[in-house]
Amino acid sequence: MLRGSLRLIQSHLTSTCPGLHAGEMLAPALAMSAILTATPADERPNIILFIIDDLGWQDTSVPFWNKETHFNERYRTPNLEKLAARSMVFTDSYASCAVCTPTRTSIMTGQAPARTHITYWTRDKDRDTSAGHPFIKSPAWRLNGLQKGDLTLPGL
Repeated sequence: MLRGSLRLIQSHLTSTCPGLHAGEMLAPALAMSAILTATPADERPNIILFIIDDLGWQDTSVPFWNKETHFNERYRTPNLEKLAARSMVFTDSYASCAVCTPTRTSIMTGQAPARTHITYWTRDKDRDTSAGHPFIKSPAWRLNGLQKGDLTLPGL
């Protein structure tokens, strides 16, 4: 199964991203896939990734720093506290873009926004939300985000 997935990915990359070596995008995904494939189902970790627009690092009662802040005391998120108490919590991360659509696309495809040509949010169909600056021309980007035939990591 893993070998078939690799062939599918290599074929897709060759046709859509000339010059990209498969290992650049696939090494982390394949490593995780190999680990999870070799691990019995009852021993596999449950991984929950929260992607929340406009949630600051202090906007929950769970501190995401080395100490609690007064904002952590302001907000009450008891279910998140329970989950964090019995889980591993990662406090440092990287978002591939400052807005949501490119970041979500990167997580789903394993590709950077520049590679997918989705570099700004996609709110309205066929509408360029970055247009309107008098001196800067908008890039040729995909206005409608990911489409049905696009290869995503969950689709492998």
